[in-house]
Amino acid sequence: MTALRTYEIGDRVACELFDAWTVTGREADRYAVRWDGEPHTGISPCWYPEELAPANDDHRFKAGDRVRFTERCPDHWWFGPTKAYREGTIEEAGCSAVLKHEVAVPGWPFPAHVNDEHIELIAEPAKPRKCIVAKLTTGGEPRPYAAPYVHDGRHSAETEARRLCEMHPGMSFAVYEMVSVSRAPKPSAITEAA
Repeated sequence: MTALRTYEIGDRVACELFDAWTVTGREADRYAVRWDGEPHTGISPCWYPEELAPANDDHRFKAGDRVRFTERCPDHWWFGPTKAYREGTIEEAGCSAVLKHEVAVPGWPFPAHVNDEHIELIAEPAKPRKCIVAKLTTGGEPRPYAAPYVHDGRHSAETEARRLCEMHPGMSFAVYEMVSVSRAPKPSAITEAA
């Protein structure tokens, strides 16, 4: 027979569908717990040790995350991957015991309440890196202009390099992409002691 896990007052536990409970005491062979989303009323439901497990407080989502609803959303919900309301922004993460997250949905006055399996992160597109175009010498060395035009992305710079090649047959132009920045700290003001 496997020994049952024991809990201390203050431990966070999950029971059945609920995963945001705090152990408030022990009564005979059961644990008194309080749902974290409700003010303490003095009445605590009790659960047997075999009905409890440590809470999973490791949420993958946080407030401000842009999310898309997944196929795991029930068909009767007003939002989902096949509905008009397919994505939103998490307003509050881990806010409820039953449906953990509140998702603000553009065009709908009320938030969607979902669990982790009902949403997935929408990856933010990578910001394009700044680029310049530089003429290459016959030996392949870059010779950029003294103040080259800075392009907002690689596509724009490559288009400009092709345009320059058409204007200057036989010459080569390369695109250089900014991949890192190094900055020296500003010198601090030195004051003389009187």
